[in-house]
Amino acid sequence: EGQEFKALQAISTRTGFASGQGLPGRVLSSGEAEWIDDINTDPNFPRNKSGEHLKVKGAFAFPVFAKGEVVAVLEFFSRDSGRIRTAKLDEALNHIGVQLGRGLERAKSENELLASKMEAEEANRAKSEFLANMSHELRTPLNAVLGFAQMLQFDPNNPLTEKQGEHINSILAGGNHRLELVNEVLDLAKIESDRAPFLLDEVNANEIVTACVEQMRPLGLPQHIRIDDQISKGPLTLL
Repeated sequence: EGQEFKALQAISTRTGFASGQGLPGRVLSSGEAEWIDDINTDPNFPRNKSGEHLKVKGAFAFPVFAKGEVVAVLEFFSRDSGRIRTAKLDEALNHIGVQLGRGLERAKSENELLASKMEAEEANRAKSEFLANMSHELRTPLNAVLGFAQMLQFDPNNPLTEKQGEHINSILAGGNHRLELVNEVLDLAKIESDRAPFLLDEVNANEIVTACVEQMRPLGLPQHIRIDDQISKGPLTLL
């Protein structure tokens, strides 16, 4: 008996139903429960040959609604062709279809929420990997440049001229500044994860302007651009 119904299920799976065609198509078209007293004599039941073989006669189906649309059709078959259809039964079946649809909507929403959560976690992991790689890729060459500059600065056998010393100081200042930028980017990641401590302190604006001017002045020299610094040696300004 179970194998016979499995055969009906297999035939149903292989059969396509356009709107209005067969029992599922009629439900899809009307949006209401549909009944068949005897599938063997029903002119709109493409699977009636399987019905004859299985001695299935009666059948009914009702729609499952989600967001006002039919998203599924549930079919039921019987070996008998009983006439039990009533208006109250139709109403009950439609109500069941609506409730099932709401369950499908909730399940779909939960799956979408879970997928969004997994995407967010994957994006966060990718960001962490990017920050770690960026830290390594930037720090390694910067540390090499700074180390070489310090070797030149403190080489007793080959002392630098005053001009060379200024250039080395600019290299060290610029390199250390870029290392600080890398650390600040990593601090942003800590802030997002609520793991970054905040320190409030006074900042010497004169020193900041001096460092900026020293780094920018060599870039302007080839274009004959002169930077007029009126802050570095002005009154002390604390922020």
